[in-house]
Amino acid sequence: MTTNLSKDEILKVLDETIKTDSNIKITTTISQSLDYLNVTIQDNNGDLKTSIYHKSASEPYILPYESDHPRDVHVNIINNALLRAARMCSTVEDFGTHTLINCKTYPLHDRESNAYSKLILNSRKEFLSTGCLYLPHFLTTETRSNVLNEINSILTNSSRILYNSYVEHTDNLYSTSNSETSINEHESSSKTIIAFDQIPNESLLRKIYSWNPLINFITDIIQIYPHLYPSCDELGALYINIYNQSNKLSWHTDHSHFFISLLLQQSSNPNEGIFEYKTKNNEIISRNDFQAGGLVLFNGRTYPHRITEVCLSKLPRINAILTYDCTPDHRLSNYILKKFFGRTTCENNKL
Repeated sequence: MTTNLSKDEILKVLDETIKTDSNIKITTTISQSLDYLNVTIQDNNGDLKTSIYHKSASEPYILPYESDHPRDVHVNIINNALLRAARMCSTVEDFGTHTLINCKTYPLHDRESNAYSKLILNSRKEFLSTGCLYLPHFLTTETRSNVLNEINSILTNSSRILYNSYVEHTDNLYSTSNSETSINEHESSSKTIIAFDQIPNESLLRKIYSWNPLINFITDIIQIYPHLYPSCDELGALYINIYNQSNKLSWHTDHSHFFISLLLQQSSNPNEGIFEYKTKNNEIISRNDFQAGGLVLFNGRTYPHRITEVCLSKLPRINAILTYDCTPDHRLSNYILKKFFGRTTCENNKL
């Protein structure tokens, strides 16, 4: 490194850097020799291995380096040291998101790999043939546990008024028609909803929702639109459904071609809170195999579906809905917002 800064100025910069992270330890010396480390990070389908070689008291020389970083976060990267990590992550935050899901099974971070191509091929085949793609153990156990802790914090925060949704509807849940319908054609659904503006900015769910590798993954599977974007809706972009006792989601179809659901907690009674859907032959498929931590991609526009009633379960069924659209300015109508969230505007006391 060549610099015109004084020693005091350099030490000031180093001190500020140390304060940014408790894991950063920097020591400084001025001498005729140089201690250095060769660091190699290998990523084997999400299994990171770090190798470090220490060589002490070498004569000073210029270390070869090259920059392969997508953004100007770090300018100089020692050759063969953090190259792989830099390709995977544009920021330290992105690297953290990389560890939130089971990347060993689902290498979303490595779009050019053979493992990713195979995953896309199998996922697309299942989604197109059945309308329902289920990816078990998508979230790590630690991630799911932390997300549930975040949700519990929201539920116990006295300043938050959560909406207990009770909706009567036809088989088209999102219909905006005001025409009269026979009472026999109505279904009823009920649940507690945590809207997007009630989810803290630093929430792990928000990080997963806005993670570009996940958005690219969904885009590659459905192949309906060239690009997908996170919704701009302040309430419905990302929301959490909680099914307590007597809650259910009755038979309906959706307006959108697909929805993404993260399964965060299943009911303690295995026969309650079950996701079911009807095939084109009107056969009812019950997904008793769904487990907490999984991801579901479903064609809700083509296949009627429901969540069976939670009756005796001591644990509520909890899932998060991730909303993406082909346009970057997607928003729900005021009618839909009022119907499902009980309001049309964002709360002022946002966390």
